[in-house]
Amino acid sequence: FDATRSMRMFLLKNLYGAHGVSFVRRALSTPPLSTSKWLQRWKRSGDTGLMRFLGENKLPRHNPFMALPLWGELHRGVSAALMPSGNFDALDAVVAENRAARPQLCSAALIASVFHDVYLLNTLPDVPLVTRQRIAAIGEWAKTSTALDYMSQAERDLLKLFASSSSSNEDNKAAEFLRLTPQSTTERIALVRLVAHIGIASVAAGRRQAGLFACMNTLIRDPVSAQNAYLPVQPEDAAAMAVRVLGGRWYKCPNGHAYYVDQCGRPTVIQKCATCGVDIGGTDHNLLKTNKDLDEKLEGNTNYSQKTSAQDKSPQKYCLGEVKDGENPFDTVRDLNPVPHRTQRLVLHAALLLGAARGGERWQQVASTYLLNKEFINTATIGDLGAHFVAHLQSDWRVLLKMVRRSEDDVAILLHEFLLNSRQPGDMVQLYDAASRRGQKKPARRRVRRVRNVREANEDSDSASDSESDWDDNDGVQQQQQQQQ
Repeated sequence: FDATRSMRMFLLKNLYGAHGVSFVRRALSTPPLSTSKWLQRWKRSGDTGLMRFLGENKLPRHNPFMALPLWGELHRGVSAALMPSGNFDALDAVVAENRAARPQLCSAALIASVFHDVYLLNTLPDVPLVTRQRIAAIGEWAKTSTALDYMSQAERDLLKLFASSSSSNEDNKAAEFLRLTPQSTTERIALVRLVAHIGIASVAAGRRQAGLFACMNTLIRDPVSAQNAYLPVQPEDAAAMAVRVLGGRWYKCPNGHAYYVDQCGRPTVIQKCATCGVDIGGTDHNLLKTNKDLDEKLEGNTNYSQKTSAQDKSPQKYCLGEVKDGENPFDTVRDLNPVPHRTQRLVLHAALLLGAARGGERWQQVASTYLLNKEFINTATIGDLGAHFVAHLQSDWRVLLKMVRRSEDDVAILLHEFLLNSRQPGDMVQLYDAASRRGQKKPARRRVRRVRNVREANEDSDSASDSESDWDDNDGVQQQQQQQQ
């Protein structure tokens, strides 16, 4: 039975429609089909669609990158370059057409296409020699093509990272975490793809002065530029937070420890500082001379019912130390709901991980010097910075799974939807001044509400046509939906 490809597809799709995907996979992996000459020749041809279908269903069925601008054109270009007789003419043409008018979107979609079409093939066993040769050719194209000279160094590094065969890199713990092999678990594949999507969203955001993913872009590209920035979900100024929550008039003892007086705001009794034990307060509504107003603007003001306005002195830079066992998963900052708080932490650590993976030892040295807040982090005990970010990323992922109380697939889909919707103007999160960070709460909650219960919508939107990939599992989903209708 030496039929053309279209006839083979017709046969197998009819088997799929009658018996389901598990039956067809089992039939193709057992005699007599597994030993047939036509199937052996088909495998050796390097048809990536067939290899994906035979991949023991480890690859995620949901493809979030299909919603990206320019995905279709660049996906077709990468697929053509991956074919045994392929070339880069179509891919170069698409890049040349879009790099001037939409450089960030072009770069983001190109990295997404290479990750989806090339990098994920590392999870499949027995990749034919001809396909491995084409993967090597794409890796060389990513390194040397002059069509990509418009990309920044960080974008080019990410592209090269996902355009090459996944090889061991024990010296770079971040890159080693991203490495995929046939032994990789489905959870690892899903988490690595989520990290890649965060990097892609950061590339698409560009270098705007505001926005969560513009900040992530800066961290991946040049951590020195973020050395004086207020990063998301870092510790906040406890005194300013207390003043904001409790109100009243606040004073400080001779040693600078804050306390407050409620009601009229003037002291009527002398007590001891809870921290250092010195006298605080006063009598007859008169403050002790050794005590001062926390708000310098109220110094010397003896009027009643005055409200302290504390300056937010939240720390700058990255302040999260080592992951601790027994950490309260519901700890949060700035009144954020725990789920969006943990989501933003995961996004932050994914971006830092990508920076360490693409920039290697040089990036880690720069980040250690300029990005880490030494008041919170002991660089002598933190060890490898990439491993530190990996540990936090895995912790954030585990906590999210517990809080959302959904399967790994569902949580991954929710986060992909969050990333796809993050570029809407209403979702921008101001990061570069302390006051604006108080506005994170409502946009973050809107994101979480918007991405709930999206599995059904994604299954509909992910159905791919035969021209995209004849053996994408979504084809069968589409056929089953038509039969049910």
